[in-house]
Amino acid sequence: MHGLDDIDLDCTGFEVETLMNIRVVKAGLRVQEIPSHEYLRIHGASNLRAVRDGLRVLKVILKERSNRRAQRGKLAAARLDTVRGEGS
Repeated sequence: MHGLDDIDLDCTGFEVETLMNIRVVKAGLRVQEIPSHEYLRIHGASNLRAVRDGLRVLKVILKERSNRRAQRGKLAAARLDTVRGEGS
């Protein structure tokens, strides 16, 4: 799949869709929606647990936001070092 290496998915639960969307935007990839039809569930019930899984999604969002801020800080420090002539 084109772009899969760019988004480096490192989670396995319901939060994977959120992480995928955040990293697709960060990587500057284009998204195209393909319509699909979902059939009724034949066997079993949903495994979704609203509070638990919602907290996992929130945790991913906050982690990605924190990572973004840390990267911005590193980039700003590198620019400052370059301006000062300390960069390699």
